[in-house]
Amino acid sequence: MSMMDVLNNFDKASFTRMAKFSVPNSIGRSIEKNIKTLVEISESLWGKAEAKPSEDVIVAIRKKLSEENSVFSYKECRVMSLYPKDVSEDAQSNYIKIAGILEKNWTNTFLRRLLHFVVVNWNETTARSDKSYCLYELFLKKIETYNGNIEKLIYWKEKREFFSEEGPLKIGQLLREQNQDSPLAAIDQLKFPESYFTASYFRDVIRCFYYGINEIPKDLETVLKRHEDSETTKIVLSDLIIRTRDNAQLLYQKKSLQYLALNLVGHPKSGSWISCSRDSKIRDKIKDAVKIINQWLVEVYVEEIFTNFICDPARKKYWMKYAKAGYIEDVKVVGCREIGNRLRYYESLRDSLEYCYIQTTKSENQCAFVMNIQGFNIIEFSESGAIYIYPNNTRIERLRYSTYSQLRDLKTSNIPYGLHSAGISRWPHRGFWEWDMDNWFRKYRGINV
Repeated sequence: MSMMDVLNNFDKASFTRMAKFSVPNSIGRSIEKNIKTLVEISESLWGKAEAKPSEDVIVAIRKKLSEENSVFSYKECRVMSLYPKDVSEDAQSNYIKIAGILEKNWTNTFLRRLLHFVVVNWNETTARSDKSYCLYELFLKKIETYNGNIEKLIYWKEKREFFSEEGPLKIGQLLREQNQDSPLAAIDQLKFPESYFTASYFRDVIRCFYYGINEIPKDLETVLKRHEDSETTKIVLSDLIIRTRDNAQLLYQKKSLQYLALNLVGHPKSGSWISCSRDSKIRDKIKDAVKIINQWLVEVYVEEIFTNFICDPARKKYWMKYAKAGYIEDVKVVGCREIGNRLRYYESLRDSLEYCYIQTTKSENQCAFVMNIQGFNIIEFSESGAIYIYPNNTRIERLRYSTYSQLRDLKTSNIPYGLHSAGISRWPHRGFWEWDMDNWFRKYRGINV
């Protein structure tokens, strides 16, 4: 019988039964266990940084770097190839020395360690002006001339275009052309361990893959959480926020973007959106997105507070026009624990209450809504009394840390009724109060809505 006859008549079930008689189950289980162990060892070798040496070892290498004609052991070179930033103290002259020492004592075992350093610190190391650029150049030189037999290094040599300065963009574009569902596919494309996805190399992979999208991808939250880089999250969300603002047909996803922005980055006024990017265009884009998401959030608060807590359609209509015009820069809700518990029932407010809610210690049925407009705190209370206006000060934030606080702390009893140019003011909701408030904004704040 020929081999072709055997293959044509192959029956998986029969073969499995025969195998069970040929190989004891215990041996089969042992083989499976050993294969699993080998896979784990391989993943560990390529996916995890070696245990960081002690500070004494680092200091000793630094000292030798500062001396002339020092001779370095293989172990010391290995430390320098994986932890050059620690050894060099981030000094350019030391990076140059490390590159020279590694090249002089080169073994291919340094290549994988250098790759780890370059991929993890990609956005810094590949910038020509960066102090560590010489190590990136060394890595490129050695991957191009690699002549060993390690399969992954051979593959990376063949795909060395992915390690050019535009490499992450090329990967992102390739994944799009392949109609991949997620930038997570880049891990398989590069034959990297999954743990590498947190490296800064993947910032531009993710940005390129999602560039120009309009609707929120289903796996966006998963991808950004896996990447664990706040700057990447800010950039990708900013692109989506701005496109949603500019396209009326996408405004239905404001709520989802608000959720992602608050949960993955933080409240737009909390300082968590400050960008550390060297690119001024990226910083400007993030600032623009912060203004947009903050305005959306302000509009939600005006809608919910004046509908469900202050319950006054006239006041809601009045303040909503200032919210939509972008003049309300920040909002706070002040109330007791019970009010806070009620607020948490509203899904649209829940994720921002840590920043926006200030809890008083006295139990009261009323609450206050504080709007920050051009240097003034304008306070509306849930009773129908008066609007209180104060120049910005610590009055509001002091309530967070007061051992005894109540809504009355937001009212100064000796303020005469009237709207004043720069001082404390109190104005009742009577007659044409809206017209008077508009006139005050026009006359003293230069706001015309």
